[in-house]
Amino acid sequence: MVLLDVYPNCFTYASIIATCANFAFLNCGQQVHGVIIRRGFGWNTPLANPLIDMNAKCGSIVNTCRIFNEMKRRDLVSWTSMMTGYGNHGYGRVTDAYELIEKMHFEVDEIIWGEYEKSLELLFQPNNGGYSLFNSLPHL
Repeated sequence: MVLLDVYPNCFTYASIIATCANFAFLNCGQQVHGVIIRRGFGWNTPLANPLIDMNAKCGSIVNTCRIFNEMKRRDLVSWTSMMTGYGNHGYGRVTDAYELIEKMHFEVDEIIWGEYEKSLELLFQPNNGGYSLFNSLPHL
């Protein structure tokens, strides 16, 4: 592209990151993330959302949380992607998922609530410590 004097924009990078997420190419996606920062696109929402999704799909919850927390503006996609990450790879961080629901500026819909329930299911699997944390969960 650069040889043809055509330069990638925000939407080009979002598509590349989405592809990395779909194939679980975390290392490639992180390299693209570095290019995004060097190109000065920073933490704009259309780029941060696919970064959250990619890191969540690749199981990098620490990076997912970091990107989400550094965003200046969050939309419904941001919140849903974060909740999906907790649901799929939350590793028992169900209280973090619940706190996320409480901080949302949107009405919780079936999709977000379903992802929260998924994180509960993961938490209560026997290989995650069984049912011992049930009493510590917030009552809904």
